[in-house]
Amino acid sequence: MIYSRPECYNFFVQAILPEAMCPTFPRSDNFHMSVKINVYYFLPHLTNDQEIVEVEGNTVGECLCNFVKKFPGAREWLFEDDGELRKYLDIFVNLVETDPDDLSTPVSDGDEIHIVMHLTGG
Repeated sequence: MIYSRPECYNFFVQAILPEAMCPTFPRSDNFHMSVKINVYYFLPHLTNDQEIVEVEGNTVGECLCNFVKKFPGAREWLFEDDGELRKYLDIFVNLVETDPDDLSTPVSDGDEIHIVMHLTGG
């Protein structure tokens, strides 16, 4: 089953409790992989100046949910109001681009997720 961004967003718009999990993403077991999220230059102001944040999750979507639980202010930087990933963002896992419409891409222990913002302007 593939989970799209709007389903992930439904979790984000609910009140996020400390013990809440990301219910829209299936888990293969109770063990969550430790994954690093690289936020580079555009989010450290929301992550206490950390450019790399460690989260747990078995999929890109779970990792982003857990990232937003740690840093709720990042939600508006990552997602549109309708739950779509912002058009100027790309997600890479271990430097390999993922499908931005599918957050169910699996991750493994030690993987790195890179959130990359497109440069725009004129």
